[in-house]
Amino acid sequence: MYLASKWVTEKIESKIKEFKLSQFQLVSIFMNMLLLATCTYLYTEIKETHQMTVQKTDELLEIIDYYQCNVDSLAELTVQKHENRSNKKSDNVAKNRKINKSKKSSIMSFEGFRVASNVDRYLHSSLCKALKSYNGPGSVLITSMRRLYCKHSKHSTGEAIDINMDKHGRNMLEWLISPGGLEWLQDHKLSFYVEDKPRSRRLDEFRDRFSEYIFENRRATGLHIHMYKL
Repeated sequence: MYLASKWVTEKIESKIKEFKLSQFQLVSIFMNMLLLATCTYLYTEIKETHQMTVQKTDELLEIIDYYQCNVDSLAELTVQKHENRSNKKSDNVAKNRKINKSKKSSIMSFEGFRVASNVDRYLHSSLCKALKSYNGPGSVLITSMRRLYCKHSKHSTGEAIDINMDKHGRNMLEWLISPGGLEWLQDHKLSFYVEDKPRSRRLDEFRDRFSEYIFENRRATGLHIHMYKL
């Protein structure tokens, strides 16, 4: 062990003599090596912190999306309770209430579709017309219609719906790429995609046959079909 250490030391000394390095140059090289090692360590730490921050941000967005899904219905319920307890009702409030009731009553059921109980049941008239003429597989569950807080999405204007990807949703998906389904989409200026989070394994079964209809969205609340007006 001693001989090996001595040999290494002699090698280093011989290289120093060979390159004629002064003591100042040696210190400079050592400091540069130390600086490089420090920078490498800091870069690794920053990279890990960034990855952790992205992960925490995604988790926070998921929590926000989860709670915002019920914001509209909760706000509406609060307003209705307040109005029921109030003894003073102006003519304008009464008129607005009639308009709101008529708007809700205009949301009819569509043959072949079921609607989840917690959904804001408002759709744009053009999308209502499309669903009325739907003649594909039945028992399809709609899990989302209008979501007012989604300003970046056509859900905010009632021009999009989400379809649950159960066996009935899968049957509908197969029908959508059939000649009849494609014709229905074209006639009503509709399109769709299969949506889930990035790198989701649940999307793998659709990547071959539906590759052009895959959308990986980090804000997705789960695997579903997103259908929207063009």
